[in-house]
Amino acid sequence: MKKGKLKQTTMCSFIPSATVSVSKIDVLRGLLCSITCDGRPFCHIEDGMFKYGFQPILSKLPVHYNRHNIVGLLDEAALYVRAKMTKVLQNTMSSVKVDGVTRFSRSFLGINVQVSRRINILPRIEKIH
Repeated sequence: MKKGKLKQTTMCSFIPSATVSVSKIDVLRGLLCSITCDGRPFCHIEDGMFKYGFQPILSKLPVHYNRHNIVGLLDEAALYVRAKMTKVLQNTMSSVKVDGVTRFSRSFLGINVQVSRRINILPRIEKIH
């Protein structure tokens, strides 16, 4: 081995960089999915690792997301899903089952909807003699 100075490098020099195209909608879907589907708390958006990993993406968006304003976005998403379900289930015979459960400090809400589109129920008035 040759005696001399060794060049010091940082860990960042070993990690390749990439350019990606992400829309605001994709970021919102990811944030809301991490809360609703993966059971993450609202405050995970402010965690150090989350910020470190996603700060380059989040800094390019026109809105700053935190644990307070993500609740409003979740409400808007719930209203959108409700309106979509109402449109699909309107004027149909349907059966809805709602179930809630908590396991390992995570809460889940299950909605089971069964729709019958073949049966036409017409109101009839019959005379009783």
